[in-house]
Amino acid sequence: DKATANRFADLPEDLLWTYGMVTFGEAAIQLGHVGGAAVLYEQLLGLEDQFCFLGTTCEGPIAHYLGGLACVLGRLTDAEQHLKVAAVLADSAGSPYFAARTAIERGRVAARKRDMAVARGLLSEGRELAERWGFADEARRADAALIALN
Repeated sequence: DKATANRFADLPEDLLWTYGMVTFGEAAIQLGHVGGAAVLYEQLLGLEDQFCFLGTTCEGPIAHYLGGLACVLGRLTDAEQHLKVAAVLADSAGSPYFAARTAIERGRVAARKRDMAVARGLLSEGRELAERWGFADEARRADAALIALN
């Protein structure tokens, strides 16, 4: 709430800025924090086609976070479009981790749109990738979302 009220201005605009923003973005997505999502979405929007990459770590396509933030804001069509971009970027990077995360988030958006067949397919795809590559946290997220469909 404090960071949102300050529009995340306490984050220095340096190499770590995008990392801080996507970290706050992930928190806003997981908490469903509408105020934070609105500010973060606005500030990250021009970076959709980029990766959050620090040289030693990569947090993935910024489009992934934009999709999740748009979902929190109820902008489901925008969320779908951002997540399609994230899926293409994950594929181009050859990253099963980012592909799994994006499939799961796309499934969550489809569930919000009440398209249960698509949601189940995307969540299952994300869960399968997570299981195959040993991404236990992502497998748990997919499982929870699949259970919530019932």
